[in-house]
Amino acid sequence: MEFNDNYPNYETMAIHSEEEGVKVRKKLWRVFWIMLVITLVELGIGINQDSWGLTGTLLLKFTYIIFTIVKAGYIVYAFMHLGDENHLMRKVILWPYISFALYLVYMATITEGTYTRDHKYLLDTQLVQQKQKIREDALKGKHGGEEHGGDEHKESGH
Repeated sequence: MEFNDNYPNYETMAIHSEEEGVKVRKKLWRVFWIMLVITLVELGIGINQDSWGLTGTLLLKFTYIIFTIVKAGYIVYAFMHLGDENHLMRKVILWPYISFALYLVYMATITEGTYTRDHKYLLDTQLVQQKQKIREDALKGKHGGEEHGGDEHKESGH
């Protein structure tokens, strides 16, 4: 029994000449090689970030953000046919996304991303004070002849 529907053969719906097929395959390979090179550069930076002194730096964050945006933009340009649109249409489509991406980069790196850096001194000071208190409490327990944990509970209200 043969399946029969009212549609033409799907294989022949997109009729391409051999010349057009070569052009399409060439475009696919070009996209593949460009993406591969960008990905290998990202991996190389990631592997060598410690030896290059880039670990946790703002430059490293911006580098990865830029590479990600370039790769995403190129995929949209190549596979979603944005490259085939006229210049004005590309701007209308891309500028809102570029603006939003720049806003997110600004928020992540300049405003919100600096919270830890700005409060690091305060956090470090609190950690040092806590460690000193623990050390002093341990020394009181050893040298003062008191049993560790006995009087501290009374003083702290527990």
